[in-house]
Amino acid sequence: MKHVLSFSFLFLCALFIQAQVTITDSDFPTAGDTVRFSVSYDLQQIGDPDVTGTNYTWDYSSIVPDTQIFVNYFHLTSLPAAYGDVFNNVANPELQASWALPYDLPIPPLPGITLDNELLFTKINTSGLYRPGLGARINGTDTPVPFDSIQTIYEFPLTYGDTIYSNTTFNLALPGIGTIKEYRYRTSAVQGWGTIITPYGNFQAIKVKSVINVMDTINDGTNLYAIPRTETEFVWLSPNNGDEIMQIYSSNSTTILYKYIPRPQGIENNNTFQNLSIFPNPSSDNFTVYLNSSSHIEQAQLNILDISGRLVQTVEISFNQNSFRKTIDISNLQSGIYLVQVLSGNEKITKKLIIQ
Repeated sequence: MKHVLSFSFLFLCALFIQAQVTITDSDFPTAGDTVRFSVSYDLQQIGDPDVTGTNYTWDYSSIVPDTQIFVNYFHLTSLPAAYGDVFNNVANPELQASWALPYDLPIPPLPGITLDNELLFTKINTSGLYRPGLGARINGTDTPVPFDSIQTIYEFPLTYGDTIYSNTTFNLALPGIGTIKEYRYRTSAVQGWGTIITPYGNFQAIKVKSVINVMDTINDGTNLYAIPRTETEFVWLSPNNGDEIMQIYSSNSTTILYKYIPRPQGIENNNTFQNLSIFPNPSSDNFTVYLNSSSHIEQAQLNILDISGRLVQTVEISFNQNSFRKTIDISNLQSGIYLVQVLSGNEKITKKLIIQ
């Protein structure tokens, strides 16, 4: 009897090991890819994102999206030369990136500073996925910002039980303002594996929870200001699917969480607007909005609606080289949940805004 039990135990262990999901570099996009995501802001649709387990089923099939976005994985050669000099330079292989993604720099509106075309650079190889730095056009100048040490996001092969620790900092000098320095302390743990069900389908996946403790400082030469915050990410990764199946993101313990759900590739991309960003969110007196367009648009209209759909504010906006960035005064609006819509012809994109 003892031998039978031992054999059964070993057999079950073998099945458990075989069933686990493993992620490698081949399970991610490549430069030049474009991935379509659905976005929802309603955490109540999924419940507690911390729920997990082994051979677990996460059923998010009933999620209703608020909008959709298209994420471009830019070739380094398609970007301004200033970025290639830093992130595509064979003389510095540590910083050599595989692609760049649109990004929303966590910098509030500052007098005399214009920020647009923000980018986050990613490096991937058989050992892992890393972030060597970021970049932005600051007052019209394309500015690469390499991290002091590249940030490790995942180590391959990635499987249940793995934990990754990574720290990094970067410095950004802003004319007339001073130096912004950000410290990032990241801990990522593969919490579970099993099946995730989304409106897109069923996927074998692992679930990764990342907690990023951030300290932003501004040194104006006289005073040093420090702003701590915590970011939390839940990510589901699936073999052979080219990107995260789903992501939940929160910052500063707010109720704003983002769920990105890939849609079938057969759906036609007829949405010109891409990557609507709002900062800060929640806001009080004003917020900055940033938007890219995949085609030439000169004018558009930005509407702010209350939760009942009533129009409360309208702003005319102008695009510059297929993007715009504008600070909107909302000091006359009461606290609550609002929708920010940008419209031009038949094109529309929407994002939720919280006013405190």
